Amino acid sequence: MSATFRQLRLFLALVERGSITAAAEACHVTQPTVSMQLRELADAVGLPLYEQIGKRLHLTAAGEALAETARTMLDEWLAFEQTIDAMKGLERGRLRVALVSTAKYFVPRLLGTFCREHPNIEISLEVLNRDGVVTRVRENRDDLYIMSMPPQNLDLEQHAGQQ
Repeated sequence: MSATFRQLRLFLALVERGSITAAAEACHVTQPTVSMQLRELADAVGLPLYEQIGKRLHLTAAGEALAETARTMLDEWLAFEQTIDAMKGLERGRLRVALVSTAKYFVPRLLGTFCREHPNIEISLEVLNRDGVVTRVRENRDDLYIMSMPPQNLDLEQHAGQQ
């Protein structure tokens, strides 16, 4: 079985965005390109990765397993790239932040300061309702989560904001 990083990135874009059109837009490619790459990926796996019911896409069990594996692989590759960049003396990377919608009023100002001090760090910001952020926490999809009441049933490192 063989898959490319490009196919895995396109598949994760489909998973995160919920449609081929949105995945194509997010990855700056055409819809036929996404469809073709996903078909080749499903052929390599040997099982369907998703099914369309009405206008919604639903992952199959194989698709769920691939999504988890692809996230892990791409996260590990990104960590490797950052390690190599650090060895070269470069400061580059990506910071993924998920926050509850009420935090959207003050977090961008804080991140602005960070961005000025670290211009080569790419910030990915997801603004969601509390349930959306908790889901991302459970899936370990981000580097930082901002919410006023973290779930008590998860083993989390928590830091209170400064007054």
